[in-house]
Amino acid sequence: MKRIKKIFFALLIFLFVLILAVFMLGRIMTQKPLPDYNKDLQLHGLQSEVLVLRDKYAIPHIYAENEHDLYLAVGYIMAQERLWQMDLLRRVTQGRLSEIFGRSFTETDLLLRSLRYQKKSLSIFEKSEPPVKQCLQAFADGVNQFIATNKNLLTPLLLVTRKLW
Repeated sequence: MKRIKKIFFALLIFLFVLILAVFMLGRIMTQKPLPDYNKDLQLHGLQSEVLVLRDKYAIPHIYAENEHDLYLAVGYIMAQERLWQMDLLRRVTQGRLSEIFGRSFTETDLLLRSLRYQKKSLSIFEKSEPPVKQCLQAFADGVNQFIATNKNLLTPLLLVTRKLW
């Protein structure tokens, strides 16, 4: 009977330590990627000053003197706030969901690849006017700049891809 109590007590302590470790790991993983809204940033490639103000709900309001700077800042801020979602949508359009969700998504990937989103998007991009292409490139540069300067904050899933855009 005494031996059963010791085993039960040891199991209880192990379970408590395990729950505590999972809780701490979860807390680190959820708090680590949060951006610091109070710090000033220097983005490379800006032609003039850009001002980003956040309202009481942390919604960014971006003020720029030209379109290039606006799209660069929007790309950076969007990546700062929603990189996980951007990566998920990229994988949807490429038919690569099974890479992160497992074999059960193979048929979904085949369906998504058959829709040829990438080919259609490239065709639309190639037919676009140069100003539109420049804006899209500025946006992509902003996203990539966020990724390059915040690698230590990215979740392991997002670190798999060096350059998303």
